[in-house]
Amino acid sequence: MLVLRLDLGMLKNQTHLVEDIKCFKKYFETYLKKLRSMKVHMIAYIWKLEYGKNKGYHYHTLFFLDGNQHQKDEILGDAFGKAWVEVTQEKGAYYNCNASKHRYKRLGIGMLHHDNQEGFNALKEIAGYFTKVDQFLFLPSSERGKTFGVSQKLASKRKSGRPRRGT
Repeated sequence: MLVLRLDLGMLKNQTHLVEDIKCFKKYFETYLKKLRSMKVHMIAYIWKLEYGKNKGYHYHTLFFLDGNQHQKDEILGDAFGKAWVEVTQEKGAYYNCNASKHRYKRLGIGMLHHDNQEGFNALKEIAGYFTKVDQFLFLPSSERGKTFGVSQKLASKRKSGRPRRGT
């Protein structure tokens, strides 16, 4: 499995444009549609909406892709980031965590093979950050919606192929 992690927001001089949360969420919906139209073998994704004093509204995202079809996570991360910039009409900015893997002590992104227990443990820590309870996002009373989401995909009933050893 190939795991991409990106942070999506707006350029510092453009954060005022998305003080209306509806506008920012609309950008994100359009972005997800754009990704679905790209020729990538995406298995699933997770997102979390946050607000920071300096960054304004921003999304933390994890994308899970078929590692048999894709290998270059840094390049794919940049392609996903450029799609965000395009959707926001050049007002958006992104941070591709896959291009800075050297900054992480434990690596839960990039290519994860089924027997890489350390990598999957690190990925669980990342997922824990996405679901942490100690940070809340207060939306304006006029705006309802989610601050965390996952993709929905029907499970395949097909069980073909050789079973893995030790699982």
